[in-house]
Amino acid sequence: MGIETRMVKTSERVSWLLRRDVISGTILFFLALVPRAIGLNVFLTTDESIWIRRTLSFFIALLERDYAGTAVHYKPGVTTLWSGVLGLVADYLFQADAWPGGPADFVRAMLPAQPVSVDYLTFVRFPTVLLTSACVVGVYFFTKGLFNQRIALLSAILLALDPYYLAHSRVIHQDALMTSFMILSALSFLLHMKVHAVEKRRSWCCLIFSGLTAGLAFLTKSPSLFLGPYVGVLALAIYLTKARKRRVLEWQGLVRFGGGLALWCLIACLLFVLLWPAMWVAPLNTVTEVLSKAMVRAASPYGKDNFFMGHLVHDPGLLFYPVVTLFKLTPLTLSGLLAFIGFWLKGLRERRNRSLTAQQLPSLALIFFVFSFTAMISLGADKSDRYNLPIFPALDILAAAGFYDLARQIKSLLSRQLSSTKGWPRVSLQTVGLLLVLILQGGPTLAHYPYYLPYFNPLLGGGRQAARTFMVGWGDGLDQAARYLNSEENNATELRAASWYYGSFAPFFVGQSWPLSKRNLYWQDVDYAVLYLNGVQRLLPNPDIVNYFRSLEPEHTVRLKGLDYAWIYKVPRPLPDVLLPIQHVQRIELGDQILFLGYDLEDERFQSEGKLAVTLYWQALRAMGEDYTVYLKLVNAVYHIWGRQEGRPFHDGMPTNAWQAGQKVKDRRELEVLPGTPPGLYHIEIILHDPYKDQVLEPRDGGGLLLGPIEMPRRKPPNLASLDIEHPQEAILGDKVRLLGYNMDSGFRPGDGIRLTLFWQCIEEMDQDYTVFIHLIDEQQDIWGQKDNPPVDGFYPTSRWEAGEIVRDQYDILISPEAPPGEYQIEVGMYLVETGERLEVVGKNTISHEDKVLLQGLQIGP
Repeated sequence: MGIETRMVKTSERVSWLLRRDVISGTILFFLALVPRAIGLNVFLTTDESIWIRRTLSFFIALLERDYAGTAVHYKPGVTTLWSGVLGLVADYLFQADAWPGGPADFVRAMLPAQPVSVDYLTFVRFPTVLLTSACVVGVYFFTKGLFNQRIALLSAILLALDPYYLAHSRVIHQDALMTSFMILSALSFLLHMKVHAVEKRRSWCCLIFSGLTAGLAFLTKSPSLFLGPYVGVLALAIYLTKARKRRVLEWQGLVRFGGGLALWCLIACLLFVLLWPAMWVAPLNTVTEVLSKAMVRAASPYGKDNFFMGHLVHDPGLLFYPVVTLFKLTPLTLSGLLAFIGFWLKGLRERRNRSLTAQQLPSLALIFFVFSFTAMISLGADKSDRYNLPIFPALDILAAAGFYDLARQIKSLLSRQLSSTKGWPRVSLQTVGLLLVLILQGGPTLAHYPYYLPYFNPLLGGGRQAARTFMVGWGDGLDQAARYLNSEENNATELRAASWYYGSFAPFFVGQSWPLSKRNLYWQDVDYAVLYLNGVQRLLPNPDIVNYFRSLEPEHTVRLKGLDYAWIYKVPRPLPDVLLPIQHVQRIELGDQILFLGYDLEDERFQSEGKLAVTLYWQALRAMGEDYTVYLKLVNAVYHIWGRQEGRPFHDGMPTNAWQAGQKVKDRRELEVLPGTPPGLYHIEIILHDPYKDQVLEPRDGGGLLLGPIEMPRRKPPNLASLDIEHPQEAILGDKVRLLGYNMDSGFRPGDGIRLTLFWQCIEEMDQDYTVFIHLIDEQQDIWGQKDNPPVDGFYPTSRWEAGEIVRDQYDILISPEAPPGEYQIEVGMYLVETGERLEVVGKNTISHEDKVLLQGLQIGP
């Protein structure tokens, strides 16, 4: 009877323990679920719209059996996509009657939506909520096996109400899922190793579960590959520790060690293949793409400058994640960690020459997890605050261990003082401790509902100090900016707004919205501009936009827990120059009809094709009947022409007599620069001329419309055919310069001008500046017109010429009004001003007089 009684009591105790664990697990699940599941459609983070569209593409690929098309991203985010698909299926089932074409029509109807709709936001987020809530329960059970029931309960409560983990558990993204799978894989593997080390048996369920969750982590995000070396190092360390005690390496143990790791890897890889259809059809390409792009991303800085310690930086460095971690810890978790560190150091001093206990090994493994993962992500150039989320469950467990040791210390002190009331301290301390954890961890966290992301450690200065230290804001709060505009105006549907993080603002705004940029402020006649904290920190989208609006008083400020997150500004009209999407703002009124606003220059085509692309910005001051042609001339300082273009605005497709008052016109043009045009400073002269009325539209200020100066770079020498030399004539001057020929244009009458273009080719570089002389002479060698000046009107001296370079050189020579009719010639040469010494001439088909070149004769008429 005694044995049977003991067996019954043992059975009843086991049954009670099982019931207690089931009750505890259920309570923990709902403790995690409730704050995660409520208010899922309140706001939208910046990356979620991207992942929702990826989910839709993934779903379409599944429905169409386009398995290669399921590789929608390299991260790879497969579990995120599957969770979104499950949410979409649930949404479809709720309204299947409205979609007789089936789920494919349902998904295709949502795919082109831009921005994404918040109508199905709750559905696509909810699977992540369920998975992360279940993770809390899993942490409880595995931590119980590694430590004890009280530490496990504290760990689960801390994790369930951890604001950082909670915030990311409510969005459709990768980080919370990767964190959940990684901690479950690590804990289950540790439990497997503990059972093997302590109880001398294998826990195959834990090993298999660890491999499965590792595979899920690998499918979620590439940094989870950290688990491979992590579990390998842990297993090797335990094996070597056992071998050291026995002072011998057992081959049988080594085989078991390798076999366990091989099984773990095999399970993870099989699940990776099974759940990603892209692996079914192109496994090698898929894996290569994931690994190569992950490595490139890790080596590349954040897409735009990061913000850290009050400065814009490409890489915040090794301090970034430790600082972010301190700001994201709650005071309670931080206190538990400090207690853990204190008791850990104390224990090390007391056990200097003794091995670690079975309970201390999991703590050491978790410490190793925290530090090694932080070190790994710190080495990458791509840094973001949420990348360190996977260490937080481990920190919560270590904090719980610290509180447990602290509670035992307090209990020991109280037991001595309250020994007369036996039993009371044990029950009271446990109950009071749990209540304190729930209140101190849950109270401040739940007070942030539904915006958990803005939680920052108040011991470090809270949100205000965090915003001075690193990037803050992930789209949360922009929903409030949209709701303010929706409620502020009776005609909100007619409002036009531009916002930074447009994808998080537009789904909640009933008016028209665009991404915040100079272009949209200008072309869309935007009424309101919405700036966001994350953009202000990094001066995005443009320093001019941020600095200008921040100099104004906002109409409304969105604050989350005392921190300014978004600012709403009324956009001024007309736009100030600093907000115009124009490279060179140059306001010039042309009469009372047209306002010239400025221009853009592009130099890409000039380098390759010799074409200068210029975009002109016009605005009609009033409707007009004139049809103006726009003439563009590329000129130097003395108005010699080096290129030209003409035509009506917008490729003749938008004549000025069709413009409406206030209409803006973007007019892109290309000037073909004359081959051989030397490098230097030029201007573009613009003339508006109505050929039907023969009138020019003059600027109101009386000056001309001149763009520039424009720096023309040196180009490779053009081929001779492109120069269109009308009179080829080769001559070599002093073995330094070759004359290739010339073009000439004139009325050839006394008092007329001669437009002469010479084409030079530099033979060797010169260290002296030569002057070109041009003389119009008659048969008696008398001069009736001349021009002496350095080449290219003195703007491109010969000392700057490079060997092989071809230089187009223009001159205007006036024919003397007293010149008698008859035969004339032009003589050309070069000399040094300082000495008057001319370069000797050797010519081919050229009449040479040693120091000058005679061009072919010309006839001056009466």
